[in-house]
Amino acid sequence: MTVTLLPSAKRRNIEASWFVYADAQLAATFPGAIDFRGSPFDEAGKAEWCEVWLVGPAATHVGRYVNPTDRAQSVVYMPQANIFVRPSLQTSTYRLADLRDAVAATMKDGVVIPVLNYAGDSSAVGSLIVRRTNLDQEIPAPGNAPEDLRMHAYSVDCDWIELYQP
Repeated sequence: MTVTLLPSAKRRNIEASWFVYADAQLAATFPGAIDFRGSPFDEAGKAEWCEVWLVGPAATHVGRYVNPTDRAQSVVYMPQANIFVRPSLQTSTYRLADLRDAVAATMKDGVVIPVLNYAGDSSAVGSLIVRRTNLDQEIPAPGNAPEDLRMHAYSVDCDWIELYQP
C-alpha cells in the first residue's frame, strides 16, 4: 500500500523550517559561522561556530482518521544546536557559556517555529512548538578532535502532527 504524504508529513518541510528559523535567530551571534548539517561548511580557522540539525522523529503515536480522507499521527522532532569554540582563539573564559545562553534564548519552552511547505508552494503548514529542553550540556570532544575545541549541545522536543492519506 502506498500512502500520500501531505505537506505536514514531509521531513524536508520540518528541517528547512528549522534551518530558516535558526539562521534568523542565530546569524547575529554566529556571523558566517552556522553549519547546517548536510551542507558544505569549513570550520578551519573559525574561533566559534554553531552546527544546527534536526533529530527525529523521536517518537510517534498511533495514527487515526481526522477526517474522511486523512490520517494523522503525533510525532516529536528534536531541533539541536551544537556550539563549538576554540579556547585559544577566545578572549573570555566564559565564551562557550555566553553562546549557550544566546542559543537557549531562541529555543525555550513555548517558542513557535513556523513551518512552511518548502517541498511545494511555500505556504504555511503549521508550527513546531517547543515543549521542553532535552539536552543542555557540554560534550567532551571526541578522541580524534583537536584538544583546542569545546562543544556544548542544546536540544529541545517539539510536538508535531503529520497528515497523510492512505
